[in-house]
Amino acid sequence: MKKKLLIGGAIAIILIIISVIAFNNISIYKEKEETRIIYIMDSYVKNNKNYVVIDFIEWLGPGDWRKIKEIEGFKGNEEECKDQFLLDDYYIYNEKKENIVMEVDKQAEIVRLPVSGEPSPYNGSFGEFSIHHPHEITIKKGIITKIEQRYIP
Repeated sequence: MKKKLLIGGAIAIILIIISVIAFNNISIYKEKEETRIIYIMDSYVKNNKNYVVIDFIEWLGPGDWRKIKEIEGFKGNEEECKDQFLLDDYYIYNEKKENIVMEVDKQAEIVRLPVSGEPSPYNGSFGEFSIHHPHEITIKKGIITKIEQRYIP
């Protein structure tokens, strides 16, 4: 009798664990959203779909001075590193240049920085981006759902 209870309990625990893992994986896949910083190298429309050619970059700030020091092979202290490499409080790191093609959702939010004033939604035609200017993109299920131009001081 005890043996049957132990086996039944073990099976129940295993089924619960499998259910939790399966549910979490499905939920993560459906809802996973990623934000990255990129350069837009080119953009085009093909077969009625929007595409951008991008290069992923890293946007580093004052809190990343140790990483910048390592990247640059710099031997100075924190303040010297910030004075030399973080004059405008940012540092763009591009480990390797790539040309990655990604689809842009037709309903994607595109926000460009104006010459003066607040950022605003862009109402121009697709493809009129500031090439080689940092942008932040939001990716969901492998498709870009938002493109926002980054401010460079």
